[in-house]
Amino acid sequence: MSQKRCIFHLPFTPDPINRPSGTNIRPGKMLQGFKDNGYDVFEIIGESNHRAERIREARRLIDDGVAFDFVYSESETMPTMLTDKDHLPRHPFMDFSFMRFCRSRGVPVGLFYRDAYWLSEEYAHIKKGIKGRISVPLFRYDLMQYRSAVDVLFVPSYEFASLFQSGLKEFSTCPLPSGTAVSKPLKKSDLCALPNGGEILKLAYVGCITVGDAYDMTMLLGVVRELERVQLTLCVRENEWCKVREHYEPYLNERISVVHLKGDEMKAMLDKADVGLLFFEPSQYRRLCMPVKLFEYIEHGLPVVSLCDTSAGRFVESNKCGWTTDYSKESLLRLIKCLASDPDEVAQMKRFCKEAAVRNTWEARAAYAAEVLNQVRS
Repeated sequence: MSQKRCIFHLPFTPDPINRPSGTNIRPGKMLQGFKDNGYDVFEIIGESNHRAERIREARRLIDDGVAFDFVYSESETMPTMLTDKDHLPRHPFMDFSFMRFCRSRGVPVGLFYRDAYWLSEEYAHIKKGIKGRISVPLFRYDLMQYRSAVDVLFVPSYEFASLFQSGLKEFSTCPLPSGTAVSKPLKKSDLCALPNGGEILKLAYVGCITVGDAYDMTMLLGVVRELERVQLTLCVRENEWCKVREHYEPYLNERISVVHLKGDEMKAMLDKADVGLLFFEPSQYRRLCMPVKLFEYIEHGLPVVSLCDTSAGRFVESNKCGWTTDYSKESLLRLIKCLASDPDEVAQMKRFCKEAAVRNTWEARAAYAAEVLNQVRS
């Protein structure tokens, strides 16, 4: 049996420890997913000068007859030209040229396009200065290059592609959301445990926090203050909390706490919770996204409260791993109150959630991406 080989291309250096966002977490998980599927992975990752060396080596290997099944790449949240730490475009055409070279040698190329925020009305509002005037044309340049450099554009969800409208009709697009690190078969004890003895409902939120825009937690905190048998832990970045502390401190009490945890400490906090929260003010862009936190929650056996009529909400509904609600205080209050008074409902959803986690692993995501790209090759 011939050796399975692929090229993993990433035009930046991810930092999942100090910057635990989806952009920094996902690439390492997908890379390991390909390895877990038996691929010998040639890595082209990091600053452009280092990528240039690795690209020269990859070209030499291909010219020497080494067979690669496919190239898998992921974009950054900024234009490809500017992904070096100092944002200088040292090798502006290198990555796209290499992808076209691979395609010309029969090696299909797939790219995960993680972020189209620049196409949203929100981005147009906040990027009116020189940064917006520079970045938007470069984002468009990336898409133009992808037309000749990429066979398959992977996206977070089917709905995500609608942001591009006519701009994506030339691409073959496939949904490739985030995954979970759960791969062990479920034990009987996993399927029988009741959350926290059913005495109090423990909610957890991990992510950004702001005031007055996308990550405003005011409504959520107001709901929790009204319910005595509910606790909420907000795990947010310390620098972000310092900016909004004055607004939120009046909402805090013995049942609402704020922590700044990472790594194993954050995982331990999630393991003690009952329900994870993805409750944000809706926007055109948010309706199309699949937050990596959704999959971190279900990885820890946490059913998710999400918004209906969103990609995340539809995933929650189809996988039976949580509940959806509209964005109103009344609806959220009614849902949380019901969950606090019905521990059996929460326990049942936790069982479904753990089953969903096993179905949606990073290894499964990598296997699907490989299957799609191998079909292109064949």
